[in-house]
Amino acid sequence: MNDNPAIAILYVCIGRYSILWNDFYLSAEEFLFPGYKKTYFVFSDDEILLNSEIENVHFIKQDNLGWPGNVLYRYHFFKKIEKKLENMDFIFFFNGNYIFVKPIEIEELLPNENGDYWTTLVWHINEQKTDINNFTYERNPESKAFVPFGEGKRYFQSGFYASNSENFWDLVHTCSRWTDEDLVKGIVTIWHDESYFNKYMLNKNPKILSTEYGKPEQWKYPLDAKAILRNKKTIFGKRYLKRLKNGNNKKPWSFFRFLFRFSVILLFFPKFLQ
Repeated sequence: MNDNPAIAILYVCIGRYSILWNDFYLSAEEFLFPGYKKTYFVFSDDEILLNSEIENVHFIKQDNLGWPGNVLYRYHFFKKIEKKLENMDFIFFFNGNYIFVKPIEIEELLPNENGDYWTTLVWHINEQKTDINNFTYERNPESKAFVPFGEGKRYFQSGFYASNSENFWDLVHTCSRWTDEDLVKGIVTIWHDESYFNKYMLNKNPKILSTEYGKPEQWKYPLDAKAILRNKKTIFGKRYLKRLKNGNNKKPWSFFRFLFRFSVILLFFPKFLQ
């Protein structure tokens, strides 16, 4: 390994997710790969961020495609900046709700030859107690992400992955192509980008990280986690997330609430005039 590898970190914060960027960046600068230079490539539609000047951060304008576009087209986002990353040795992607809470040395996450130069995250480690047929792979045989029952060893979380430059761009080009081919047929995979990621990794043997490096905030264990996936329901509220996934940015039932309140005013206001 190069003693001073060029490290790129990709991060997407579109819409309300832009409020998560500052905590992610500050925690990464403090805890992630101490002593190594990191260059961030941040996709956002937030004008304040886009006009910010931070020495090791490149902000890339990305329109808000809504749900599920912002995750379904993630590989397309990355493909747009391929030339900007041509001198990078390793590329890391972290989900918008990641935050680091303890030091993580570069050797802990860096992809290596023994793991096909991939580092991935899973939430199940004991394969002997895991029924692979319970994994939520894409089961539509017409989809490019299709994984038949009985196949696969692990279910990978697409909130984090890392690889060398060559492998990373092969993933991006392959999964963006699969996405386009499915959309032409009217197919939207069950878990969007994650479904394609799991199909791509199906026959690979990556370096696997446990929840120590990506523990959902609402989970009690492991107690010694070094990175947390913040609870989006706590940050944004259940109502907002429901509206987002329903493709509706307006408050649900707002018109009917207005009618109800107006009816109450009409019913009781005359009594106040008497």
